[in-house]
Formats: sequence, structure tokens, C-alpha cells
Amino acid sequence: MRKTLPLVLALVATVLVSCQSREPGSTGPAPTAVAPVLTGPDTKDIHSYADPAVARVTHVALDLTANFDSRTMQGTATLDVLAAGASPVLSLDTSRLTIQSVRDPKGKELPFRLEVPDKVMGAALRIEIGGTRKVVVAYSSSPDADALQWLSPAQTAGGKQPYLFSQGEAILTRSWVPTQDSPGIRQTWEATIRAPAALTVVMSGERTAEPREIAGGMREWRYRMEHPVASYLIAIGIGCSMR
Repeated sequence: MRKTLPLVLALVATVLVSCQSREPGSTGPAPTAVAPVLTGPDTKDIHSYADPAVARVTHVALDLTANFDSRTMQGTATLDVLAAGASPVLSLDTSRLTIQSVRDPKGKELPFRLEVPDKVMGAALRIEIGGTRKVVVAYSSSPDADALQWLSPAQTAGGKQPYLFSQGEAILTRSWVPTQDSPGIRQTWEATIRAPAALTVVMSGERTAEPREIAGGMREWRYRMEHPVASYLIAIGIGCSMR
């Protein structure tokens, strides 16, 4: 099976079981902790398009819907940026993402270009952020995103519900989150995830609210990570919980 990692499956399955008894934490605003980053000539990550000396991502807020029919994650990533200068360019890593728009928080379109993709690194997304320090990227992942494994019901133990898990290491998170996909650029994150109501969503962070029913037979889940982490540690699992 493509990208099957038994250890990852076991870990995600364990979380799906154990998280049911966990109490949700605070629903307050996400923290703004900023981790230091090395910027010397010998610290350049050759597998990332990021240029943190010019502009770096410090926080990612995801607002996504898991579509099991199209096998895509669709929605927005809102990025907090630390940058200097009057007209910095924010360089992000992407892989097979469809970029619908890039805007500032007030809805103003920001000039961007998606460069020719490299087979290994994907495509650089260059955004002229001007004076804003928050960028909203609307996008969709591809059905063959390297970080996402979509399982049909027949491929699961229960045989009734589909299953999704992510594996971002080493540089695969860029296939479902447009960000600076380098372990040297650590970022806090938060996420609002919508998925079919029959399924449970777990992530590699603290659940901040009870899931709530929304329209279309879906439920909405919220998670956050208060500590700056490498992007490959942004992980998700969606499936039928076992009790």
C-alpha cells in the first residue's frame, strides 16, 4: 500500500482511542510564541524554498474540510509572518496544491506566483506581502498528496467507515499545508477541521472544544499547539473511534 507506515497507523489508532477521555482545554486565543531560527549561510535548508531571513511563518491557523469523496482537504491556511522591510516576499513550500487565492485579513488580494514544481521539493509559492503580517491562503490539496493516506472502508478493521491519516516527515506536510516546511522553522498552530459526523478527528495538539454538529451531516473539531514545532509534526487522523 502506498506510503503505508505501520508505526504511524498504530500511533494514530492509539490516539483515536485514548483521546476520547481527554478533557478539552481552554478555548482562548492561540499563543504567539516565536522560536529562534538560524540564518547563517551554513544553515540554509536545501529542501525548502523558505527564506526566513526575509520573511518567516510563526503561526499557522488551518480551517479545512476533509472531503472523502474527492480525497482532498479544502479551505484556508492563515499564516502569521515575521518580516522586515517595506516589501518583503514570503516564500512557502507547496506540493500539488491548488491555490485559489492569497489575501490579507481584510480581503485584499496579494500578488503571488506559483513556480514550476520540482519533482522532490514541489513548487515555491512566492507572495508579495507588503505591509501585512498575516496572509490567508485559500487552497485545496490533491487526491494524491504525499502526506495524506485515504483509506476506503474496505481497507479498515471495521469495514464500514473511511479513514485518513497524515505522515509529514520529512518534507511532505507541504502537500496539505502551504507553509515553510523546514524543521529549522518552528511554528505554533491551530486548526478547525470539518469531517463527516460519524468520524472522529484527532490531531497532534490539544483539543480546545467539544466537537459540534454543523450542516451537511458534518462535525467541526478544534485543536491547537501552543509550542513552536517543526511543520512535519502537524498531524491529523480521521476515522471511526473505537471504544
